[in-house]
Amino acid sequence: MRKTQDIRIATILGIVGVLAGLSLAPNLLGSMDKLPAELPIPQFPLVLTIISLQLGLITFLAGWIGITLARRSHLQLSILDAFILRVGRVRWDAKWLAISMLCGGLAGLLIIGSDKFVFSGMSQIIKDQPPESSLSSLIVGVLYGGIVEEVLLRLFLMSLLVCLLGKMFVRDDKIPSWIYIISILMTATIFVLGHLPATSVLFGELTPMLIMRSFLLNGLAGIAFGYLFWKKGIEYSIVSHITAHVSMQILFIPLLYGG
Repeated sequence: MRKTQDIRIATILGIVGVLAGLSLAPNLLGSMDKLPAELPIPQFPLVLTIISLQLGLITFLAGWIGITLARRSHLQLSILDAFILRVGRVRWDAKWLAISMLCGGLAGLLIIGSDKFVFSGMSQIIKDQPPESSLSSLIVGVLYGGIVEEVLLRLFLMSLLVCLLGKMFVRDDKIPSWIYIISILMTATIFVLGHLPATSVLFGELTPMLIMRSFLLNGLAGIAFGYLFWKKGIEYSIVSHITAHVSMQILFIPLLYGG
């Protein structure tokens, strides 16, 4: 019964993965426009469909495995259980929900504010390419960044690391805090590394300054998201991650860059 319920949750996450893939359409079109004209380019709808289905399948599998691992690691997904499986009432913890949104807002402010006031003065590349807010970036940030990345990195990878470290170093069922902390730090590091290719594409190169920037900004955000997952559940890390992208797109970029 539990296996069937977990598949239902994973299926919903997989559908979000498909939608996240579809939201990448503007980025994909931009990438295809940069290809040499003589290269044969497949039809755009076909490419988009394949990418979306692949992302949906990956999100489904990572979600399904991650849910199983999270339950074994004493990590929570009580909101998803209650909402999708109708197991009890959907009860958000108001205090932790506020903390999640605050962390997300601070992450958004740190990323945009540090680029504006710190890194733009240290790197001409950053100064010459200020961020721009857009509806497409907002949608991608919510669906892909806020949900899919949390499924892949926190629900799946962090849960996997907790399980593996627990198997290696713990003989009973009680998992000590240090295992969660190490798993959070390792996942945050992978979170940073996963953003380096996008950073390279965005700025046209990958300098030591840009790498340091990514480790500082994305690393701190990844630690916060992992901590929320550990203490309250995957839903709170998702809310925090979504808040970071929303705050950047609708508040901090317009406020600090005027657009």
